[in-house]
Amino acid sequence: MLMSRLRELEDVGLVTREDFGAGRQVHYRLTAAGNALGSVVRTMAEWGQEWIDVEPSLQDVDTDFLMWDIRRNVRALPEFPQRLVVRFSFPDAPEKKQEHWLIFESGEVDICYIDPGYDVDVEIEASLRIMTKVWMGWQDFSAAIKCGDLKINGPQKFTRNATRTGLASVRLLA
Repeated sequence: MLMSRLRELEDVGLVTREDFGAGRQVHYRLTAAGNALGSVVRTMAEWGQEWIDVEPSLQDVDTDFLMWDIRRNVRALPEFPQRLVVRFSFPDAPEKKQEHWLIFESGEVDICYIDPGYDVDVEIEASLRIMTKVWMGWQDFSAAIKCGDLKINGPQKFTRNATRTGLASVRLLA
């Protein structure tokens, strides 16, 4: 279904597709027309956050979708080392979906669903419900840490960058 939607957006000129070699990654980028819709999308998102009840959205959280969205929207920062590994832990997730790794390397971000075997630089632990609320902007990142709903461990030079990478704030548009 997602591929079908992306093809439709490409057909109407809102996104362009970029292939990175045979069998490699594919990226979709907004065109000028797609970017022009930014203010409309942001306004609709603000309306939705104010008027739509979020509780039904939190009943069946899809761990893979949440992590893919985070991976798609966070960004590597120039001060990161050659490789930065962030492990996410969701104790309440189904057994094989409790851990995910984001790997920031050479300006790119990749996601692993099994341990990639690298040393972990930053660890983030939260329930799926809390992480979703934080990611969607329904709960403040700092407040979630302060009350113990979300734990982030690692060198301060990396953990303080959570806001700048996009992790600690709602990302309505990439």
